[in-house]
Amino acid sequence: MGIQFQICKKITSSSSSLIFLKNNNIYNLEGNNRQYCYNFALQFVDLGLFIMIMLVILIGYGIAVQVVQYPSASNDFSSTMSMFYRPYFQIYGELFLENIVGKKSLIIEYLRTRSTYIKGTK
Repeated sequence: MGIQFQICKKITSSSSSLIFLKNNNIYNLEGNNRQYCYNFALQFVDLGLFIMIMLVILIGYGIAVQVVQYPSASNDFSSTMSMFYRPYFQIYGELFLENIVGKKSLIIEYLRTRSTYIKGTK
């Protein structure tokens, strides 16, 4: 590497360390900042409790859905992953309709023809 690269590297590292030291002074634990750090830590405790409750609900729902849809399935890694995978994405609105009602479902065909009829392409 060239000498210019080495000089630029040293300047960048020294300036970034000076910026870090300056910003570190902002987060000192004196005065009102101590209360803010304490509240921040309490919010992480609440976040952990929320994630634990969410996991309990997600696992329970995933087991129920897996057992109802595939009652005679073996207990292997793919069924364990689908216990977490499907409920997690159903939180965000993905319904997996093609897996629930099948690919050649009358409901999906009706909705598909109705949507093309409404758009005026039929």
